[in-house]
Amino acid sequence: LTFGSEKVRETAVRLLSTMGSMPVPKLVERLKKSNRRTECLAIKDTLTSIAAPAVAELIQLAQNVENKELNQLAVDAIAQIGPAADAAILPLLELMVAAKGEDQIYLAKALGKIGRSAIPQVVKLLEKEDKELRQSVIICL
Repeated sequence: LTFGSEKVRETAVRLLSTMGSMPVPKLVERLKKSNRRTECLAIKDTLTSIAAPAVAELIQLAQNVENKELNQLAVDAIAQIGPAADAAILPLLELMVAAKGEDQIYLAKALGKIGRSAIPQVVKLLEKEDKELRQSVIICL
């Protein structure tokens, strides 16, 4: 995914995205091991194009709060998948409640990109006493 021309990379991403969930575990494993930003972004784009079959693995990566870069790549991919990533709503909500500051806002924006299916669960967070959390919910909506 990182070698060759842009056309070669686009073709590789397109082919991998037609394979459903089969390449997802290998892509995630490579993403965890890579320290090259361009490779990580190419893998994230591939997982995003695979869409729904990649969501479960992306949720696990998003829950990896020890590795912020990996966490953010996963959250970005989930957000880009949009409504097809509705399985990520509850895990992202849990992460949002536990997060603070910019991380909370980042997760709120991702939930907003998932779309309408996130609204009922997100609205429930308005009942919480945490002012910062309520502000993040408003950003999400």
